[in-house]
Amino acid sequence: MKINNLLCMMQLHGAISIGLKLMEMVHLQKHYRVKELAALWGLSRNTIIKHFATEEGVLRIAANSGKRKYTVLSIPESVALRVHERLHQVPLPTVRLTRTPRRIIRVKDLRRETKQH
Repeated sequence: MKINNLLCMMQLHGAISIGLKLMEMVHLQKHYRVKELAALWGLSRNTIIKHFATEEGVLRIAANSGKRKYTVLSIPESVALRVHERLHQVPLPTVRLTRTPRRIIRVKDLRRETKQH
């Protein structure tokens, strides 16, 4: 029983130390601005902001410029990769028709039907 507890503690310590090493290296990673990621991923700036505004690991730099306050998001590469992987795992919503699809009737088909009757 004590061996299992010791192994669990070692695994937990390893996971924590790996997490700490990644956090230590964040300052060495490339950081993206919202505009850069929007261009790379082909999304709007608002979509990028929506996904990264509350994401852990994103640096939020508050700036006051006269009357207006704004926040610059600096997104480390590891965080961008994590969010990108998570977005790719989300299945596309299925489209369900709530009504009967419309039938296409061609004028020439109507003419044929009237000639046959």
